Amino acid sequence: MPTPKPPRVRVPANANMRSGPGVSYTIVAVISAGSSIALSLRQGDWYEVRTADGQVGWMSSLVLEVDPAVAARIPLARP
Repeated sequence: MPTPKPPRVRVPANANMRSGPGVSYTIVAVISAGSSIALSLRQGDWYEVRTADGQVGWMSSLVLEVDPAVAARIPLARP
């Protein structure tokens, strides 16, 4: 059975991707407005994301367009 693809969401405006789930973590990239990113985990209001070119980091739900039904399907990160 194939592994399901992670849900993808749109980044509506340029936004920071960080090394961890919070503003105290280092900015590792700035994701351009209109980009589509995959969601893999969530922790509080933060999502672990993967860009089309394979970069991995964390982004706040405040800077993403995430449908509540999609959010409910994202597994919780283990602390």
